Amino acid sequence: MEKKTLHVDLGELCNAMDNSSYENQYYLDLKTGEILFISEYMDDEETSKLKDQIEEEFDRYELIPRGGVP
Repeated sequence: MEKKTLHVDLGELCNAMDNSSYENQYYLDLKTGEILFISEYMDDEETSKLKDQIEEEFDRYELIPRGGVP
């Protein structure tokens, strides 16, 4: 397996870990390093497309778990 360098904004990653919940989910795009936000309260076409893309390319996106003490 080839190792790949991925540039991720650590401040944004920490924020995602702190704010992740059942209603608010963050995903790391393993191809670009971008952090994506999806909220259960967002019900627009763009969010729907993003959810579909994550489901279709499940190996490209990693759910960012909640960090810290539960």
